[in-house]
Amino acid sequence: MARTVLVVTALEDVTADWVVAALNERGVPVVRVDPADIGPRLAFAFRIGPGEPA
Repeated sequence: MARTVLVVTALEDVTADWVVAALNERGVPVVRVDPADIGPRLAFAFRIGPGEPA
């Protein structure tokens, strides 16, 4: 099963662009999130390892 990489960075971060491009070239699923886009009513959860999302 392919693992998705979460990239949390500003939209203007050129170095993150390079990382995302390299992951795309390798066929790694990527989700990029800019913390500035997360408004007061928007939330997301994640899980590292087994168990419930944290």
